[in-house]
Amino acid sequence: MNFSYSPAHIQRVKDIFIKLSNAKSDESHFSEIENLFFEVISIVRMYGNDFDDNKFLADLKKLESNEYKLVQDRTLTKKNRETMIRRLKNSFRQILQKWLKQPDIAY
Repeated sequence: MNFSYSPAHIQRVKDIFIKLSNAKSDESHFSEIENLFFEVISIVRMYGNDFDDNKFLADLKKLESNEYKLVQDRTLTKKNRETMIRRLKNSFRQILQKWLKQPDIAY
């Protein structure tokens, strides 16, 4: 199923991509990355919750169940936690970049 994302949502995702690119990957800035992540999920959910139709949402939920859950592990050392935050940020950026290339076809 093809979605027609609104121009306002496309622009907001572009803005989030830029903010994410400028965000640091340390523990003190994790909440900023986390807020951006869940904002994108809420935008994408407006276009349906079916993973078969909405591949963008499916990719974000896969990221949430993998990298995001690893970052939440409180037993990690500071160095390992920051490594996981960096991985989450980079994977999130890749998903956004992939989507921004073709937002109307929901890849």
